Amino acid sequence: MEDTTLIPAAPGSELPVVGADQALIAAFAARCRVFAENYHILEMTKDHEDGYFTRLDAYEAIINDTPATTISGVIAKLRIGFLRQSDADWADHAIMGPNCPAFVEGLAAADPTVRHAWTAIEDLAAIGGIDLAAQSAGALPEVSPFETKRLEYLALDQALNTSVTDADADPRFRTMQGEMRRIEEAVIQQPSQFRADAEAKLRFLIDLDRIGVPLDGGEAHVVVKDAARFLLTGEMGA
Repeated sequence: MEDTTLIPAAPGSELPVVGADQALIAAFAARCRVFAENYHILEMTKDHEDGYFTRLDAYEAIINDTPATTISGVIAKLRIGFLRQSDADWADHAIMGPNCPAFVEGLAAADPTVRHAWTAIEDLAAIGGIDLAAQSAGALPEVSPFETKRLEYLALDQALNTSVTDADADPRFRTMQGEMRRIEEAVIQQPSQFRADAEAKLRFLIDLDRIGVPLDGGEAHVVVKDAARFLLTGEMGA
């Protein structure tokens, strides 16, 4: 079983630690899925390539900016850092687990300092009882679908702020804004089934306020009323 000993959050951090690094690990798993679905494509269109790297950068921003409180969270951060420290293609597979053939071959031929860095990650995983391959595959505790929507929304917001410089001329602006609004509507309208759903919805409200696009009073009321069924009465709570 993983060692869940808490690691103190960075002083003054604005990003709360949620559910034993659930948000951080979910962002890592999402980053892994995006990579796994796209890395083998040899010829991407420019729009596809731009969208691919924008999503990677957005998920990595969540990982980097969220303080880790468990060994799993620290390892997720270290694996991203490891692949970013090398320009070699094989290092991209650091997030896919130690059994990937391209990674095994590349690591064997790498500089001793690089190999040392990876063995440190493996040692930390062994101490924490963490399966690196399972972490890559997104073997998480139950993750609320609303938590997934929340992370998608933050990734889109990050993309808008970092890759769209001319909202009037860039067609991605309208597309991403439309997708963000669809996520907002889903969070508002779809009822919570478990306590984790209610908690994810309230975190979403906090995120919207933080990035400057809060829901109007009526919409926020719907979300809070739905969440209160679980957080105040425990009705159907998990």
